[in-house]
Amino acid sequence: MARTSLCDWVLQCGVALKPLSDRLLVLLKRQAVIFSDDTTVAVQDWGKTCETRFWVYAGHSSPIIVYDHTETRAGKHPKGRLEDYSGYLQADAYAGL
Repeated sequence: MARTSLCDWVLQCGVALKPLSDRLLVLLKRQAVIFSDDTTVAVQDWGKTCETRFWVYAGHSSPIIVYDHTETRAGKHPKGRLEDYSGYLQADAYAGL
């Protein structure tokens, strides 16, 4: 099986599941407390490896978890995801937020 076919299928699944991810984020931001952290993920890019990030946002009162993949650790990424959130965010002491 061609690698391009597998990559295309993964991309198509991501596009198809985006409305579900968007809805989970809306429901998550209704909670009083959200827990968050990020972790590094190595991504292969044309013969080299790039360090990217997975941000995890977990609900307190119901089991909702939302993942966000970004190319950098810039604070603009979680700020953009949680821009209209008005509850408590529990995270580590990362100064970028």
